[in-house]
Amino acid sequence: MASNGSKVYIKYVGKLKDGKVVESNVSEKPYKFKLGAGKVIPGWDLGICGMRVGEKRRLTIPPSLWYTFDILCSVSYNISL
Repeated sequence: MASNGSKVYIKYVGKLKDGKVVESNVSEKPYKFKLGAGKVIPGWDLGICGMRVGEKRRLTIPPSLWYTFDILCSVSYNISL
């Protein structure tokens, strides 16, 4: 089970509530990072914690738990992802 300090590998699709895809790595290698180390948006650190290998989750991340990457520069700060 994923917990703070675990190395995790994820495939993801980032969408706005209207369904617009703003980022995806589905056709690439999984994204890897150390959970809880602050290297990804806070919503990922919280939402991925507790997952098991192969599990899928849909995370709805409020504006207070994300920040913009280059791909999201034009996205309003007042929306959920």
